[in-house]
Amino acid sequence: MEVYFYSIVLSLIMIYFINRLSPSKSGGVYWVLSILSLLPTTIVAGIRDLTIGTDIQHYVTTNFLAAREYSKLFEFVDFIQNTKTAFVGSVNHTESGYSVLTYLVSRYTEDVHWLLFTLQFLTIISVYIGLVNFSKNLKINISMGMFIYYFVFYGPSLNIMRQTLAASIVFLGMSYLAQNKLKTSIMMILLASFFHLSAMIALFSVIIYKIIAYKNNPNSSYIIQFSRITTLLLIFGVMYVMGEKVFNALQNIVSLIPFLSKYSASFEIQSGYGFLGTISFFISDFIIVGLASIYENKDEKNSVLNKFFFINICLTVFLFTIYKYQTVIPRLAIYFSIMRIVSYPYFIKQEKNTVIKIVMVIIMVIVLITLFVITTKSGSGGIYPYTSQILEGY
Repeated sequence: MEVYFYSIVLSLIMIYFINRLSPSKSGGVYWVLSILSLLPTTIVAGIRDLTIGTDIQHYVTTNFLAAREYSKLFEFVDFIQNTKTAFVGSVNHTESGYSVLTYLVSRYTEDVHWLLFTLQFLTIISVYIGLVNFSKNLKINISMGMFIYYFVFYGPSLNIMRQTLAASIVFLGMSYLAQNKLKTSIMMILLASFFHLSAMIALFSVIIYKIIAYKNNPNSSYIIQFSRITTLLLIFGVMYVMGEKVFNALQNIVSLIPFLSKYSASFEIQSGYGFLGTISFFISDFIIVGLASIYENKDEKNSVLNKFFFINICLTVFLFTIYKYQTVIPRLAIYFSIMRIVSYPYFIKQEKNTVIKIVMVIIMVIVLITLFVITTKSGSGGIYPYTSQILEGY
């Protein structure tokens, strides 16, 4: 656990001073220093033992070794696409983007740790660039955004590597969407789907954003005119109580659609989490939204991004509540919850009451660090305890 904390703290300190000394957030020196600031956590991810992260034995080590046996990229990609297995310790089917990345890394090294390093670096740099893009208009605190990434998504990124990389690319795409670069945003989502097909659900976010932007009316806030915290409580309450009936209905509908029927098993009721385990996934959303609603800026509340961020939180709560019933569908929440990286700093920045703002920051820090420690030590994702034979050599 100490290795995680040391690398995160060192990275955050460097990020803070780099952005403090370079307000424009541009130029070659800024980006070189920014990349250096991301290396502590990236290196920790890269040099970890191959037992840290359960997915490593699903598609990292095995697929990397398989790539070494091929001399032509398209032959390897075709081999992976035609592989139907999904077993620990065997070569497994993955999306073509991941296969291409694996093959390219395997051309330059025989050490799979470089693939782990590359996966983490691509994930974290996508998040960082996205934050810089958002900060140009929103003037948010990049250090705070990276703090949220580290204590919410860094742990999962050591296990569900493909999906976390896909989510980070989606986040980058949303930053372009906020700049009204629709084509670039959609291209980013399509790129993300080449690492994890589930990223296609993020197109739903694009549709939501365009609807809000098209119909935005200062006097009409849709669901948002209703108390925000009440809205979240209703979403949670309805899904927590009625979720089983909703799933049974969805499973029946999906089973009747030819091209979707093969996914009907994903809607089966399985063993899930208890009440406390379920709410732990989104308790921070309730805290931030609840405190931000005390002295909210009415004009800012009606802005497009404000509504967009809140609806992403609503979708996050909706999907995470499903953890009561099963653990498959809720994983899609990452494509909406990833927006916490920018929405939390945004809501905190918009708070006009200094005392409330300080309280929001303190509670956020305590809650996220506590959840990170509890989740990591619980064995989630198989990332604790951290071990590294490479690190022990020094």
